[in-house]
Amino acid sequence: MTTPESPDNSVLVMDPPWVLLATQPVVDADVGLPLASYDLIPDGEGATAVVNPPLSGTVELDDVIRLWLVGDATFLSSAFITDVNAKTSLRIPKGRLYSDQINKLFYTITRGSSNVGKSEPNLTLLYNKIRPALKDRFPETDGHSELELRLADDIKNGVGPDFVSAQVWVSYPYCRAYDTITLKCNGEIMTYKVRPDEAPQPPNPGSADPIAVCFTVTRAYLESAVRPGGKLHFSCTCTDQIGNTTDTDAVWSATQTVDEDLAGLLLPAALLREQLNDPDDDLSVIDLEKLGGKPLLLVILTADSRFRVGYTLNAVYTATLTGQADVVVRVSGMVEADEFGQKKICVLEVPNDKVLAGRTVTVMYELFDGATLVGRSKAATALVVGENTIEIDAPRLLAPATIPVDALDHEQGVNVRVDFAAAQPGDKAQLVLRNPLPGSPDFPELSLDQTFAIFNLDVVFLGLWHGKAPELSWDLIRGGKVIAQSLPLVLTVLPILNEDDRLPTPKILQAANNGDGPELDVSNLTPGATVRCLVWPLIAFGQPVWLHLRGKNAIGGEHNITLLRHPTNAVHQAWLNAGYYDVSVLYSYLKDLGDGSVLEVWFTAALDKGTDESKAVTFPIRTYRVKVIPDLIIDESPLFLTGANFSIRGAGLPWTHSGADPVGTYADRTPTSGILPYEYFTSDNKIAIVDGSGRVRSEGNGTARITVTDGLLRSASYDVNCTNVNHIVWNPTPMDAYQAAAWTAAIGATAIIPYETNLSVLGVKFRAAASFIAWSTDRVPGNGAVALGPNTAVPPGGSWKAYVSTAIDLNPVIAMKGNL
Repeated sequence: MTTPESPDNSVLVMDPPWVLLATQPVVDADVGLPLASYDLIPDGEGATAVVNPPLSGTVELDDVIRLWLVGDATFLSSAFITDVNAKTSLRIPKGRLYSDQINKLFYTITRGSSNVGKSEPNLTLLYNKIRPALKDRFPETDGHSELELRLADDIKNGVGPDFVSAQVWVSYPYCRAYDTITLKCNGEIMTYKVRPDEAPQPPNPGSADPIAVCFTVTRAYLESAVRPGGKLHFSCTCTDQIGNTTDTDAVWSATQTVDEDLAGLLLPAALLREQLNDPDDDLSVIDLEKLGGKPLLLVILTADSRFRVGYTLNAVYTATLTGQADVVVRVSGMVEADEFGQKKICVLEVPNDKVLAGRTVTVMYELFDGATLVGRSKAATALVVGENTIEIDAPRLLAPATIPVDALDHEQGVNVRVDFAAAQPGDKAQLVLRNPLPGSPDFPELSLDQTFAIFNLDVVFLGLWHGKAPELSWDLIRGGKVIAQSLPLVLTVLPILNEDDRLPTPKILQAANNGDGPELDVSNLTPGATVRCLVWPLIAFGQPVWLHLRGKNAIGGEHNITLLRHPTNAVHQAWLNAGYYDVSVLYSYLKDLGDGSVLEVWFTAALDKGTDESKAVTFPIRTYRVKVIPDLIIDESPLFLTGANFSIRGAGLPWTHSGADPVGTYADRTPTSGILPYEYFTSDNKIAIVDGSGRVRSEGNGTARITVTDGLLRSASYDVNCTNVNHIVWNPTPMDAYQAAAWTAAIGATAIIPYETNLSVLGVKFRAAASFIAWSTDRVPGNGAVALGPNTAVPPGGSWKAYVSTAIDLNPVIAMKGNL
């Protein structure tokens, strides 16, 4: 417990609070509170303030200590006194301190509702919420993006033996008075404190606008940083007076490296000249306009005693541009003497196409005596200004295509190539139409990494330009800008002529040979027909199309119909995907075409996407001979009737036809197409007969021709071959069996009986009266003979049977023989 200095214990003496991890001293306040001690405390509860124990006897247990910030209506934190002899810790919550004014802290002690006392004086505190230089915006790039170090030319261009001192500038946002700027060169440290007249003073927090602070670098400092290798590596950082550094992920600025030759050991830098004799030349600039397409001259002065005639010079030219690959050129020369033996200046050349606009050029060289290095030069630097004059060749058409281009010979389009041997990494080429048409495509930018690019002029392009001459040049693009344009290639594209036989003609699928034949039979197309439009070599989405059918009606008048027309119809994606497009034709149109007339299928397409049908390309016209009246068609193959049969033609027998025919003795053959009514004729009714229904019956042995005619008197015929037919002969004169046998033999006939098959055939085909009986015998065995008559055991008109009768009975005679 603190012992009071005064015996008057009624006066409570309370010291100001203290803040742990605060910075001291600081200008304009008692302490400063860095971010690490407040915002970045691991437990997230903010900074810790400490209150020393008051005088003995002035406080009691459970008195309350409250920490306050002047100007705030609520206390920062509070705690009960649990030990009157111990320090009390209170927290300063994050977000309560001000960064634009001086913070004043005090505490009070209360007992119940009474104030015991208040600390005096207030503790003043500075707090910067934002670090110097803000946050590094490009962590993937070396150095803090917002911390800029600028070196005077006397340093940047290399320090030599005549260097005394030079200025450096450090620029960054939220620069404040009393910041400490640290310059580092090869590990050697130099500091500079920002003056109140150079940046805002506390408690001004500064701003996002960078402030540049300048200070001097002396020769002595640089000499302390000299290291082997002849290079000085500079970087910088800064810290505010409170102790806040820059972004902890990028504390230092990007490193800058310069040549160091304080001892004067480097050879003189080369002079970069557009023209050799130009004493007023600005060596820090390479002017492309002044260079005028000529090589850049590297002028090396040889007055230094280290240069000797015959020594070799190897120079390295490097042209850099942020975001682009470096262009590096190596050139060599030799120290030579003039006619008087004096050393001449050495002039080396860099090709013009390596001197690129906007690039920073650095040139250094080495001097060799054979393989022994004599010395290295200082670096010469210059900025290339102006625009490069680059000549590039016109595009060229690649084989097998030739000019003029026949578009229909190139279903995959044609290719043009552009070349640029001096292409740099990142260079691109773009084909350009000098005389574009409406709807002309834009060509892509292609890489020139292989020093050339190939562009395809596809079928859409060729279709658009058929019959015209596109002028094609190309742009050389570098860094997103066009730096050169070629002369044009005039690519004449032949017109596609009407009815070129390489163009596919639409066809009517229902015509002969699936549409490829010459005839269209309309007679059986009651549902209508389908016209199939195919794809052609230069087909492209959106090409307008027209489709017409042109024919004649039955009296020769025009009978036309349009199935497709612009603007309703054009090539669509489904057409391209399927490889064809089907269009329906109604039967109501087809049925009125004249029989035997010619139907033409006309198809035109605007390959250039024009809207005038008269200027579109007409495809080959397909013609069909129309058939409206069906042909008379009947099976004309030979007909064979081979069944056993009998004919009673001319016999005079009192028999009738049953209406049935024996198997194999007849056939029904009628037309499958034609115009009713049909009539049938036989060429020989002794061989075959035919009735009105087309049934053909055998009547004799041999061949006859059957002819049918239709309602238009058209005819068709076929042969019928009849075999196995016997004719029945009859002698009505009653005679006995002996006489019957003799008569049968005399006429060369044979008896019908006893062959059972004959009786079956007769039973199928003929009927006779029940009383009919006749001899049918060619012999008389014993005293009996065979007679033929109806079987009376079955209903009248039934089958036939053979009777054995007394040979002396008198009956008519029947027999059978071949053709009469």
